[in-house]
Amino acid sequence: MSPAPPEEPSDSAGYSTFRGAWRGPIQFEMSLNGIRNADAHAIAGAVIEIRSDGEVVGQATSSGCKFSGLAAHIAPYLATLDVSLKGCRDDRFNARYSGQFGAILSAKEVRMHLVALVSKPSASLTAKMQQVSVEAVLKR
Repeated sequence: MSPAPPEEPSDSAGYSTFRGAWRGPIQFEMSLNGIRNADAHAIAGAVIEIRSDGEVVGQATSSGCKFSGLAAHIAPYLATLDVSLKGCRDDRFNARYSGQFGAILSAKEVRMHLVALVSKPSASLTAKMQQVSVEAVLKR
């Protein structure tokens, strides 16, 4: 009987918490009055960090967007986010967002979903609702 192969070191512990630095692609989308705006779709590489005190910082490099805000602890692997994006090359994405940030241990990833609702006045004095969303699947 041959000996069992050595076990691979587990890096799962890094995915049991939402805190720390995360990297990967991030997707930006926008809809106006419920209709998706095809020219407001972008994907960029990003680094998001949730610090031990709950501060959120990050950057999506090719879009120019910088993240800043707060994370509120729900569970060791899940947080709600209240963040602002500033400096985005497409200024329609410069807004305050809320959403969730959750680590998935079995998939070794974290999923982030952020939404901002912005009312834009139009020439006809009717308000246009702009919904901006930011989605990401990030890894350590």
